[in-house]
Amino acid sequence: MASLLVLVACLLAGVALRGRLDPAPLTLYVLHVALPALALVELHGASGFSAWGVASVWLVFLTAAAIFPLLGRIFGWDRATVGCLVLAAGLSNTSFVGFPLLEVLIGPEALPLAVPLDQLGSFLVVCTLAPIVGALAAGQTVAPLPLVRKTLAFPAVWAVILALLLRDVAIPDVVEAALGRIAGTLSPVALVAVGAQLRTPPRAAAPPLAVGLAYKLVFAPILVWGWMRAGGEGGLGARVAVLEAAMAPMVTGAVLAQTYGLRPELAGALLAVGVPLSLLTVWIWSVALP
Repeated sequence: MASLLVLVACLLAGVALRGRLDPAPLTLYVLHVALPALALVELHGASGFSAWGVASVWLVFLTAAAIFPLLGRIFGWDRATVGCLVLAAGLSNTSFVGFPLLEVLIGPEALPLAVPLDQLGSFLVVCTLAPIVGALAAGQTVAPLPLVRKTLAFPAVWAVILALLLRDVAIPDVVEAALGRIAGTLSPVALVAVGAQLRTPPRAAAPPLAVGLAYKLVFAPILVWGWMRAGGEGGLGARVAVLEAAMAPMVTGAVLAQTYGLRPELAGALLAVGVPLSLLTVWIWSVALP
């Protein structure tokens, strides 16, 4: 539960510093320093995992990328709103919120099953597909080659590649410890940056906020429940996958949306409302699941 207290404290600290703190350098640090370090630490040495469970993370993001543009046409949302919803509501906070909640609701035996979903699911998506979605939504060049170049310019992508290439190579303890300390700053710094940008969302933001949270907290776990059943996956592994899908929006996804200028106030609201609300909804899912 200490991680949850840190989450709330950092978010409130950012809110308290509004107007006195420039969040731009913090978001640059998160995306270009802390996230690559976290990718190296988490992905290096990744071992056995459920392919269906990992694929469920990608399924939730790709479904968001398909559904939100359709909803955008129905509700008349602009491209920035749609991009924000895909990035913030299409990714789960599988580690900073997910791990503590799983340990409380299930027990420590859930963590070995949750880590691969975080490593090979959430982090790979946020380091590969998410920057492409952000660039497209921001109206940047959509030609394949420039998009590839922009994606490869994202430091976390190279960190992922390096971590996978070095899976069988031992990293010196001192280096791993240093990377771990840097990686541990990601969520706190990101939450301070998000909190510094929080504003009371205008009434026009209420519909996309409600739809984004409905997708993240209700539809995504239903989707993953059906996916795991279709793959013949059951037991604790399926339970963990569904609960991870039900977690609050991912902090890094919201930071990416803000970095690309995609409705920063909506991205912040999805976190500000989604994180505390998910504490209740994830518990409900844990009770409802067999």
